[in-house]
Amino acid sequence: MSSFTSLVATGHLFLIFLAWFCLQVSISSSNDEPRLINPCKEQCGTIPIPYPFYLSNSSCGFDGFKLNCSNSTLSLTLNSKEYVVLNISSDGLLIDFFPARSCHAQLDDFDFKGDQLYGISVDNVLQFSECRNTSICREICSMQLCEGKSECCYLLSSYAVWQPGDGFSVFSAFGCEGFSCWHSDPQTERGIKLEWGITKLNSSGLCHHRATVVHARTVDGMRCRCKTGFTGDGFAYGIGCVKSCSRHGRMAYGSACHLRNNTSIIIAGVLASTSLLAVLAMLHGLLGRSIQKRRDCDPCSILKTPDFQKNCSIRIFSYVELERATNGFAEKDRLGNFSNAMIYAGAIDGGIPVAVEKIQYTGQKELSLLLNKINILSDLSHVNFARLIGCSTDLSKTMFLVYELFINGTLEEHLQSKESLALCWHDRINIAAGIVKALSYLQYEISPPTYHHNISSANIFLDKDRTPRIALFCSVFSPIIEKDEEEICNLGLILLEIITGSKSATDPVVLSKKIDEGKLDEVIDPFLLSHHEGLHLDEVQRVAELGLRCVSVSNKTKPSILEIEEELESVRCCRKESHTRTSLEETFSNSSLLQMISISPDSSLVGSLILENGISISSSLGPELA
Repeated sequence: MSSFTSLVATGHLFLIFLAWFCLQVSISSSNDEPRLINPCKEQCGTIPIPYPFYLSNSSCGFDGFKLNCSNSTLSLTLNSKEYVVLNISSDGLLIDFFPARSCHAQLDDFDFKGDQLYGISVDNVLQFSECRNTSICREICSMQLCEGKSECCYLLSSYAVWQPGDGFSVFSAFGCEGFSCWHSDPQTERGIKLEWGITKLNSSGLCHHRATVVHARTVDGMRCRCKTGFTGDGFAYGIGCVKSCSRHGRMAYGSACHLRNNTSIIIAGVLASTSLLAVLAMLHGLLGRSIQKRRDCDPCSILKTPDFQKNCSIRIFSYVELERATNGFAEKDRLGNFSNAMIYAGAIDGGIPVAVEKIQYTGQKELSLLLNKINILSDLSHVNFARLIGCSTDLSKTMFLVYELFINGTLEEHLQSKESLALCWHDRINIAAGIVKALSYLQYEISPPTYHHNISSANIFLDKDRTPRIALFCSVFSPIIEKDEEEICNLGLILLEIITGSKSATDPVVLSKKIDEGKLDEVIDPFLLSHHEGLHLDEVQRVAELGLRCVSVSNKTKPSILEIEEELESVRCCRKESHTRTSLEETFSNSSLLQMISISPDSSLVGSLILENGISISSSLGPELA
């Protein structure tokens, strides 16, 4: 018996040695992470030059993306001005613009608005000094970036004042003395981030076969991004996409991800020398596979793997943290129920409001779908989504997803309110445009194209600036293109609800008949009619007709998400022009110049611009309720 025990112990020691040997072979064969550098392996100082950028030979990159290198300092030429490049990322360049000994610069000093290759990135955070009009300031910018100056921060991603294609001069109207610019991904750095994109007309065959197309947000161009499980620059003429995986607690690349078969052959060959060790190895292997299978099914292990954490840049909460945040998932804090999930309101990190989605799953397939949803949500970056903050799990087949929560109410609550929460027409148009931009982002700016499937006024929150924030905890994400019709229909119902103020008053047949009969005023929200400042009937009719096309049963008349976005932007642009004209006329109506003109013989030329109560009724402004 003792000899058998000794033999077994010897076998175990041999297996341990063999496992250690194979592990060393595997580790030594693991490739380092592919270096993002162009085919010519150009470098400036310590900064490698990735494709599509190049320094001297255009064949090393893509035409137009030339950078300069002098004395190990990398720079970019924009509008005949030279800017130092601090960093190159997969979606942008970080350039240095500010004086060495000053935290702020003048707004007019940076006059770049964008061109065919570069645009000002929405990831930038601006900090202004000594602003006379503080309405531009946002609470979300709470970090003190420049010491000794009064703090006033603005995120370009809010789109409240600045729009892609604008320069920083649009902020001059707020009377700010100077500005500084910061970028906080992955760490806070001072500088202006420029998004880059290759012109779509030249994009044929550009991406590696294991990459997908990513559309730029501030320039009419695209980039390439490797699919999940691959690493690289994504370009066919760059380094392409290399297989990436997690082995023995560390990331491996390329052929190292395929060493399992080679290792098995080595093990089989060595163990073939003795039948006893072969049996022991078989038992050991079966036990190992059983343990590994349990680990593969254990979400706790999955959330902690390097590969998951590499692809999902979100926070991993403990169950105890979320239990404390939701008061033990108290019934009074429940926000809603869905087929397999419950939503709870909570607070983390000293009071930051969150929504915690508690999801039950039954097997490996549902867990895989959940992990795929986390992958999609963690990659979303759009101002009109309430972003995913983190996740957690326990051992009872329950997953927890943690989202931003805005406590200013939902769109549905605001539309139904006739008091302080009620929305004017200006707010409603901006909210509609924001919702459409978010859905357009899902379909055209991430890959594969994705659909929300559950959009409604009840899961669209509004922040303190009345910017729409679409909740993701009730989403059923899917890349199924046929579901586009459902998405458009849901969006159409929201547009009609924005006009009527109620879900119960959005019957397409009734609305269509009223519009055809010229009785649009009979379906408009009574609150809008009694608070009609800035309400233009032609705008309401355009949005109503757009909503009816969205809910139409005929696919021929149903617009695409891009057509809806274009139409709403057209309404907003006309509104801005109308507002500008009205402001000018009101200014002149109060001026001594107009008083002089009004008593002149030619006063009839301007009489049509003045109303009895000081508001314009010029026909050039379109039909307006007086």
